Amino acid sequence: MKKLILILFLVNGVTKNYAQNRIGKFIIKAANSNKALDVVSENKKGLGIPTYKIVLNEACSKCNTQVWEVVGSSIKNIATGKYLYYESTSNKFVLQSTVSNQAWVVNGAALTRCIIGIYGGQNLYSTMQQRKTDGAMPLFGFPCATPSEICDDVTWSLQEIETYASIPEYNFGTLCPTTILSGDREFNGNGPRITGNVSLGLRNNNTEIWATVLFDAIELGGDISHTRQTWEKRIYVAPGGKKVKNFLSPAPTTSTFDFVSGRSTSEIERIVKKQLIYSTSPRSGTNEEQLSVTGSVVFRMEIAGDTAGDDISNDMDCNDDTRINKLILSGFTVRLENI
Repeated sequence: MKKLILILFLVNGVTKNYAQNRIGKFIIKAANSNKALDVVSENKKGLGIPTYKIVLNEACSKCNTQVWEVVGSSIKNIATGKYLYYESTSNKFVLQSTVSNQAWVVNGAALTRCIIGIYGGQNLYSTMQQRKTDGAMPLFGFPCATPSEICDDVTWSLQEIETYASIPEYNFGTLCPTTILSGDREFNGNGPRITGNVSLGLRNNNTEIWATVLFDAIELGGDISHTRQTWEKRIYVAPGGKKVKNFLSPAPTTSTFDFVSGRSTSEIERIVKKQLIYSTSPRSGTNEEQLSVTGSVVFRMEIAGDTAGDDISNDMDCNDDTRINKLILSGFTVRLENI
């Protein structure tokens, strides 16, 4: 089953150079009345376990029950730790303790106005219904039927408490070193021993995340041919007015690799079998062997060591050289704050 993703299309908060999910902690207010979506605890007589009622209350900066965490396609109440869920059989909203199987969508418009709805179903709306309950207490409508045009009020305002950014997997591409530190460009079947790491770091007042790749290959014998090179790429830019506060747990840690490459095949065998590749996900029936990479920065990696011809590239054509054949970084989430 595909993971359902909640996307907040807020006009002023979307960067253009990558796809991200805008997630975080918010006070959810009815746009037309400034009342906040709240959870009221009520103890039923004879029961020690509290139950909760979803209501609209006047805005209150000290009411932590009004804070909701939006993560993926779930909406979680911070104070109770429970997830918002719609029971279609009883036509009411409840909080449940486990991860909600309710998928929500938040579709934004100008000035952070948004529509909150059940994925593939109904929308929330906040207009007070005419009938009364519990004496003079007004009853607000949750939810309304779709399409939204038939609802009196389906717009909500998200007052930001804390926001995150979800950075997707990043394809670093193919990388081949060209620098010669010693020897010639040929490993000649003497390894090489290949070491290196992939790390993430913050730059430019913590508004950017950069990935750094270090690759080192040294011949174990012969004339000790040796190459080392570093590559850097910017993989994330925070939205305007924001910077990265920290990586969310579990935070990505530096990935490292260290192994000795096997001898390359002959030119004829290379054409038939393809070059020997070390991979974190070797495919059966191919000329690939297992590559061990520690840390969580790397999602998938392929490395070629000794090749049939010269190994250290001199033309930037990486196809038949010692190289990182493929490098895909893992996705992760960061916490943002105002600059």
